[in-house]
Amino acid sequence: MTEGMKEEESLKNWKITDCRLREQPLAIWNQSTWDSVKDAYRRAVGIEHSSIAGTDSVSSMRAVPYEVRWIESYKTRSVFVTERVEKGQLVWKPTQRAKFVEEAAFRRFLSSISYDMACDILSWAYVVEQEDDDEYSFACVVELDDSVYMGIDHDSLFTYNDTGVFASDTVEAGTEIELQDEGDSVVADHVLDWFIYWKEEANSISNQQHDTDILAKLNMTNCNLHERSFPTWDNETWKTLQDLYRHVVGVENSTIPLDSDSGMLVTYEVYPWQMGKSYSYQSVYLTQPVEKGQAVWIPSHIAKFVTEASFQQFLSSMSDDMSCFILLRLSYVMKDDEHDFAYFVDLDVSNYMSAGDDEAPLVVNSTGIFAVRDVNAGESITVDDSEFNNGVVDDGDIKWLSDLKRAALSPIVTRCGRGASKQPILDEDTWENLRNEYRRAVGANLSSISTDPKKSGMLVPYEVRKDPIKGRGLFLTENVKKGQIVWDKSQHAKFAKEISFYRFLSSISHDLACDVLQWAYVVEDPEYGPVCAFELDDGTYMNNGGINAPFDFSGDGVVALRDVEAGEEIAVNYDVLKDGIGFLNDYESPWFFKAKRNAW
Repeated sequence: MTEGMKEEESLKNWKITDCRLREQPLAIWNQSTWDSVKDAYRRAVGIEHSSIAGTDSVSSMRAVPYEVRWIESYKTRSVFVTERVEKGQLVWKPTQRAKFVEEAAFRRFLSSISYDMACDILSWAYVVEQEDDDEYSFACVVELDDSVYMGIDHDSLFTYNDTGVFASDTVEAGTEIELQDEGDSVVADHVLDWFIYWKEEANSISNQQHDTDILAKLNMTNCNLHERSFPTWDNETWKTLQDLYRHVVGVENSTIPLDSDSGMLVTYEVYPWQMGKSYSYQSVYLTQPVEKGQAVWIPSHIAKFVTEASFQQFLSSMSDDMSCFILLRLSYVMKDDEHDFAYFVDLDVSNYMSAGDDEAPLVVNSTGIFAVRDVNAGESITVDDSEFNNGVVDDGDIKWLSDLKRAALSPIVTRCGRGASKQPILDEDTWENLRNEYRRAVGANLSSISTDPKKSGMLVPYEVRKDPIKGRGLFLTENVKKGQIVWDKSQHAKFAKEISFYRFLSSISHDLACDVLQWAYVVEDPEYGPVCAFELDDGTYMNNGGINAPFDFSGDGVVALRDVEAGEEIAVNYDVLKDGIGFLNDYESPWFFKAKRNAW
């Protein structure tokens, strides 16, 4: 066996993994490194097969002065011109493009360069069709100079063709060099089986890496949304996220078009509103009237991920706040015709639309959002999403995604200890928002509360007061007769799955999350066993009145055991229930017990 054959045999099982775990910021390679990489390429394919002419080491970016910067907010490297560029001026020529038509040469090349550079090469490389090559229809190619740092933006001031990149208009110094597209010859990675294998292996995690280490490297631990401030993202931010998505999956695999930024078909404004002191939401309001039946939005900007690796690579390519928000608030899972499941993120302003019930002015289905009545300018875009949610799969059924979210959210709530006198009395708007967030967290099919977000389970006149000992409590403002039902369980929220509960807690303010953990308890569910539950109305303020309590649970509500006068507290005997009928000890649900213990 020759030395060359021995080398090939030794490299047969060699591969690159864990590229997503590299320390950031990633390296910006200098010209000396590029020269070494080009030499390694020529040795791997042979001088006679090299697509880089001679021993030329000059960068193809020499046409204009530029600099490469690390952009922390998007975890990426980008190229910026440092001088004014005139319309039509050449910016880059493809003179340093390395081409591989055989896996063996590609393997030799990767094994002869540094691990970090090999990871970069695998993230930059792409597949092109070779119409003029009778032997090899497709080739793997990669630029071996600073042009690899150029991004994709369909609104860019730079155009690309087979001869290079040109300024389509006058470009000022400091402008990022981005391409409007990757060219007509680029095809899907999977047409080269050996190349997609290398790319997927690079994004995989070796068995030696522990899950928590992976998450820490991805900056996906401690995604405590209560302590993060999320601005209202403008169209430029959404567009940047769309570009990141295309970069990760490849333009040819992207489900988002290049010629538009949003699926919105009407004019609108986004307004933020505050929920508590530290958490904010956004709502979308029409700035034009909409007629019944009119389309308001189409699902044209939904990013689809079919592999765990691509989804996690997308998350790791942006700021911590962005990745946490997208993972916990924007992503969802649906069944897919070609794959068992696919993972989706709406990358436009539709994320800020409010969820409503069957009386909402708009409805969403697989083809878009439509008005079910005439809607006036100034009205909130509130959507009945029950039909759409029927196709959403609970991501608790997808182990890797559930594990990722669980680790990112652990511990979800901490430092809840405080005096009862500081606890607020929630108004009806807050209860309504909490009910909407609950439905969003568990999905319409698993929701146990009324479909009417405005309905309260309280059936008699009452008021909420604060007691220095008990905290908040309910007090009658009118007399009640023995046997009268004062409250029903129409807003009794149940969580059968840990990840749904975490998703709900992450969507509300820290103070409200602490309240929920204080109110919540464990009950036996005939289908799921021990589940976490609490009331999403003022019924949650009913205190324990012991054996002399004037009210008790009966069926699906609370009933008066005697005539009760105005001014008396609506209190029930919780102790009897804990001894046998409904309530279980918190530790019967280990994940709920852990969440509650961590909160105080």
